[in-house]
Amino acid sequence: MNPKSHDRATLSALLRPNPGALRSSFETHRAEADISIEEHIRRLCLALGKSLGERRAVYLDTRYWIFLRDAVQGNPQKSVHVEALSELRHKVKAGLVFCPVSSAIFFELLKQTRPESRRVSAALVDELSVMSTSASPRKSTSS
Repeated sequence: MNPKSHDRATLSALLRPNPGALRSSFETHRAEADISIEEHIRRLCLALGKSLGERRAVYLDTRYWIFLRDAVQGNPQKSVHVEALSELRHKVKAGLVFCPVSSAIFFELLKQTRPESRRVSAALVDELSVMSTSASPRKSTSS
């Protein structure tokens, strides 16, 4: 299998809804109807923090997210971008790093005008960020 088709299969799997997970989530929320949205969000933030454990945060600016996106699409601007993508994917899967996304980066990536490019960027952000964002200190959740 060539790397480009493998990346597309991975992206397709990331974007496919999971009905079982959705059903389970609804059942959990029904069973905990007395829990406020604030408490629910607090619990989710704590669980995310715990799941990130000892991972190191690797902060990428918009330029590098785009370089990595181009590499995923099989059109890297430089060969080092393919190497960086491979290394980051390996370290994320190994539980060593994650690439949190700031709201500024998120909104910059949304400005992409080609839908396929935007989809690839979103899937890459989900994969490398482990669904985490960087938040301002006043927005953080205490234990």
